[in-house]
Amino acid sequence: MKNTDELVDAYLRYKERKDEDLWAFEEMDNLIREKPIEAQDVILKLIDKALDDNTLAFIAAGPLEDLLIHHGEEVIDWVEKNARQNNKFAQCLAGVWESSIKKDIWKRITLFREK
Repeated sequence: MKNTDELVDAYLRYKERKDEDLWAFEEMDNLIREKPIEAQDVILKLIDKALDDNTLAFIAAGPLEDLLIHHGEEVIDWVEKNARQNNKFAQCLAGVWESSIKKDIWKRITLFREK
């Protein structure tokens, strides 16, 4: 993996559909599937660097949602903790869709989002 800052910058550029940054999408997908703890750190950095609501929605519907789909039980406490402590994270979480997230994990997200 390239360094985290390079991955974050390239992933955010990928939002604009730049072919040269496709590697960042693929690397993020691999991290989410194989190294969810490392993916959490990258997701936090993505959210921190997001400059607008559209970018937060891109992160919500992409890596954050995928992390919850593939590793919901493992990361839900981390998600709730960060949403409570970080308004920008909470805003991003609001953009996650239920999709294939397990029902018990989605229920916890929904309860949090209603607060």
